[in-house]
Amino acid sequence: MPAGASAQTTSAGVAPAGVFRGISSMAGVAASSPANAWAVGSTTLDVLPDGVTAKQRCVIAHWNGRRWRTNERCPGPGSDWLEGVTALSPRSAWAVGTTPPLPPGSTSLTQPLVLRWNGTKWRRVPSPRFQFGGQLAGVTAASSGRAWAVGDAFDKSGVQVGAILTWNGKAWRRTPVAALQSPSTADGSSSLAAVAATSASTAWAVGSGPGSNPSNPLILHWNGRRWTPARLPALPLCSGDFCDLTGVAATSSSNAWAVGVNFRPDQVESTSVPLILHWNGRAWKNVPCPACTSFGGLSGLNAVAAWRGLAWAVGYSQPVSPTGPAGPGRAVIVKWNGHVWKQMKVPAESADTDPVLNGVAAASGNLAWAVGGQAGDSATVGVSTALLFNWNGKVWR
Repeated sequence: MPAGASAQTTSAGVAPAGVFRGISSMAGVAASSPANAWAVGSTTLDVLPDGVTAKQRCVIAHWNGRRWRTNERCPGPGSDWLEGVTALSPRSAWAVGTTPPLPPGSTSLTQPLVLRWNGTKWRRVPSPRFQFGGQLAGVTAASSGRAWAVGDAFDKSGVQVGAILTWNGKAWRRTPVAALQSPSTADGSSSLAAVAATSASTAWAVGSGPGSNPSNPLILHWNGRRWTPARLPALPLCSGDFCDLTGVAATSSSNAWAVGVNFRPDQVESTSVPLILHWNGRAWKNVPCPACTSFGGLSGLNAVAAWRGLAWAVGYSQPVSPTGPAGPGRAVIVKWNGHVWKQMKVPAESADTDPVLNGVAAASGNLAWAVGGQAGDSATVGVSTALLFNWNGKVWR
């Protein structure tokens, strides 16, 4: 919390601006039980008149079964941001993100940031440095002795390359993955956005990989020994210049979901639809989302959460015209009920706040959380507020 600020709590809903002073957004959320959940993100404490960020710090919020507390301090100097979080128990959690160049404007490079919760406090855990800079976007843990974090690094030519770090119970090590490399720098860019595990021998990582397109959907599978690319179904709409996977969730070796965005080259510029894939234990299948056709315009799903036979996916939607965006966007939540994806009613926001949901977690069939941020309305330009939504088994509120 900012110096001098008092501890604040908030029930489910839109987090008050006073909780996260200045520009704020939550990027990820995870739950180990109905009484233990974590949400992470970042907030800008000061913005100069020209819009340049003067100071930024990571934000961590905790749900104890009754209320959210946002006074969980991030260790370190504070100029960091968090993108992903995973929770094993009330005494064990991981959060990952990025440490920016310090001081701002220096020639130093961004580096991975790893934090660990030990039941009492968050501590920084040493992680491999990326020689040419990089960041982490997602994290998962199968046990206290096995965890993975994914993100991006850069090679000496400045090409972005997906990266996987492995926790062996004592230290984080970078794991080489051949599928993330390409002999041609022209199409060699790769990126990893999320990772999910069901055991020490079963995990999935998703993002985009090297290919003939600038962005090519990629799913990697961990079989207990190595990471290898999964065979994906035909995705004819991914022949354009943007097709990516951004979220993954798994409940068993025969049930996993991956979500992202699917470019539509036959439509107006920048038009896309959500991409949803399901693993049934034998193959990945493209799952239609009839409810998603009502989104219209630029649409994407940023994250997915699974609970037994149920699943949630969240993201955003923005109307477009032949000349580009045609108005503010809106938050999107869809639910898999075991048979079909259904669009859910999202808590109403003002017409010009551009809300985006970045993360979702399910603690049970009757309890789930979705987090994100909204850009602010015309009266509060330059001020953003974190979004925090709760599913109580009947409605999102």
